[in-house]
Amino acid sequence: MTVEFGKGGKRFRLHLPLSRFLLRFALKIALSDKRREGQGCDETESFPGERERGADKRALTSLAGEAVGCLKRYRRRNGRFVLLEAAEKDGGFFRITI
Repeated sequence: MTVEFGKGGKRFRLHLPLSRFLLRFALKIALSDKRREGQGCDETESFPGERERGADKRALTSLAGEAVGCLKRYRRRNGRFVLLEAAEKDGGFFRITI
């Protein structure tokens, strides 16, 4: 997967692996409820519905892994394609190529 962005004549390109493991790992970190000292709320009590949120997180990470598998199969059959492309009026752009 390639992420490209640029503005004002400068262009940056990041090559990232399209990996189920890496995506699921990143999602788990992003969705974690670990509260550290000094980062927002200092409360440590659990909230109602804590169990349901955990099930939702597991479902989301599982779905993300399946989506990566589908994207890989599609890329093998049809070649590279642009997943997202956005442009600004002043010449800036953002593009994700699979």
